[in-house]
Amino acid sequence: MLDCTISVGHGPSPAVAVMTIAPQVGGIAEGGRLIFLYEGQRYDFDDCKIDRASFRRNAAGQIWRLSIFDRRWKWAFGEISGWYNQRHPDGAIKDETRKTLHELAVLCIEAMGESVAESRIADLPADSFPEVKWDFDVPARALASMVGDRGYRLLNQLDQRLAIRKVGEGAELPPGAIIDGSATVDPPETPDAVAAVGQPDLYEADLPLQAVGKDRDGSLKPLKDLAYAPDANAPNGGFTAGMWPAYPGFAESDRELAQQSIFFLYQVDLSTPVRIPGYVGPGGGLAADLVADRDLLILHTEQVDTRRKANTPPDVFRRERKPARVSGVWCRRAGPPFNNTQAVLAPVADGDDAVVDRPFKLDLVNQLVTFEDPMFKNDGGGGAAGNGSVVNLQSLSAQVADLRLRTAVNVRHRDTGAIKRYVRERQIGQLGTETRYIQTPELVIKRRTHIYARYGVPPATDGFNPPLRQKGAEIDAEADQAIDGAIAEYEQTNPQVNRYIGLIAAELDGAIQQIVLSIGRSGATTLVARNDEDLTETISYRQRRKLDEQREDAELRRQRAAAIKQAPVRNWADLLALLQ
Repeated sequence: MLDCTISVGHGPSPAVAVMTIAPQVGGIAEGGRLIFLYEGQRYDFDDCKIDRASFRRNAAGQIWRLSIFDRRWKWAFGEISGWYNQRHPDGAIKDETRKTLHELAVLCIEAMGESVAESRIADLPADSFPEVKWDFDVPARALASMVGDRGYRLLNQLDQRLAIRKVGEGAELPPGAIIDGSATVDPPETPDAVAAVGQPDLYEADLPLQAVGKDRDGSLKPLKDLAYAPDANAPNGGFTAGMWPAYPGFAESDRELAQQSIFFLYQVDLSTPVRIPGYVGPGGGLAADLVADRDLLILHTEQVDTRRKANTPPDVFRRERKPARVSGVWCRRAGPPFNNTQAVLAPVADGDDAVVDRPFKLDLVNQLVTFEDPMFKNDGGGGAAGNGSVVNLQSLSAQVADLRLRTAVNVRHRDTGAIKRYVRERQIGQLGTETRYIQTPELVIKRRTHIYARYGVPPATDGFNPPLRQKGAEIDAEADQAIDGAIAEYEQTNPQVNRYIGLIAAELDGAIQQIVLSIGRSGATTLVARNDEDLTETISYRQRRKLDEQREDAELRRQRAAAIKQAPVRNWADLLALLQ
């Protein structure tokens, strides 16, 4: 051998040893153990593989140059699949998918074919539960990405054991005969704060509904504003239950519109402000939870509240969000006596008679509830439940029903239109910069903060029981882990690099990020970099990770292209499904 150098650093990518040798009789083995030995100090690199060999001739004759991968070349293979730390609709982790960061790391290590018992991963926190979705991912890359997002690095230490270490934490530079050294003062460009940003906050609210109809121009309007309303100055525009379904005296086109919509269509009504429990808008104050513009609400077809999932085995406990519901004061049209479900509009529990048990559709764009049957209340007097003297539906004195829609909503900022999201922020500097925001889409706060005690008139005066207990601790812990990982990039690390005479004892950890071993005709040297990398010997860790990500993206694009080729694409929905 004429000379050999290897630069070992953090990450799943293999280190490359470059060896210059004289021509060999009988050829060279494809792989095996690479040994660095000098004056009693020895490093063994097991399971190495020759990446490439080149030949050239100089004044001294022909020489061979070999590029040799350390054992991490094997880490490019294998697969891991699974969806862990799935969230229930209320934000809690599904028990059957719960795994700590440490347990997830174990799954990856086993999938890599490494020994868990010999791996050094005790530093990983036990209170971190990242949501991960792996679908035939390369285990080493999945592991490096998962721990890297939380401020840790995947290492192959020089004793050939896998380790995961927190960035910046580790040993000082070792003692020894120093040939040259450097220390750098490199204060990072630090933001004043780092914040983790999750998915849009989800609130549960009971929204008032008003009866609307289809007008001649196709628009939706309150009944009194319809062009064909019998009396715009009368309650409900003069429409009565007795007109339904024949609507005598109406023009044919108007009759069709009335039959399709009057008492069938109810729209979210924010003509007076509505309280959204748990929401605090811009500026705070007593009116901070009020919303007075339907454009600021994004409706969902489900509540925040959950129920046991139907059709699951008795020994399996799975939850799903309850579908949106409507309740209030309405008449079942069963009589006489044609009783109302309530005397006064008030909150009720699931299963109460006031909960509408008839089919309806929820149009999220128009915030419109369409019932299959007409919905009205008996306004004939004669007691809380309606007028018992009414003997037929046509003689019923009816008004529109008093209804509330219970569903989940997102809320937009009234000035900017931005959706209110979960944000957890931590101050780290005072240089007058703005906050750095980290997108953490697995984090979402679902807020069912109160149980309604009464419905007020106007809705802004709704009353609530004491706040429900919030389950935000796990989400806060996940956000803190993401923030820790980002802050690690800005910590003052005091980078140092020393080059020593001979081979000296050193080991990679969270602070020792690079070790370069060199042996040649003039002797041996060891370069050790703490919180730094000598880029004359290698590309940086960030560059290596970026290359890994590019390879993963290229593979994903290849798989998608193959799927599109093989699968029938009949419409845009098919194409979008393939691109998910």
